Amino acid sequence: FDDVRAEETLRKLASEIGISAADLIHPARLCITGHSVSANIFVIMKMLGQNKVIERLNNFEMRLQHVYT
Repeated sequence: FDDVRAEETLRKLASEIGISAADLIHPARLCITGHSVSANIFVIMKMLGQNKVIERLNNFEMRLQHVYT
């Protein structure tokens, strides 16, 4: 799990689903850091590690489900 691969993967996903990378990067930043502005999100992801990043994304998803159900 590294910053270069994370960025490549996210940008590829954005392209595959037909949206801009920013439309994934900014929400991911909010989910992972809790802030709309931060240092390079991919470096932060590398520092946190894959397990912590996945945990934070899953926690955010659960909060959204609670709000919208």
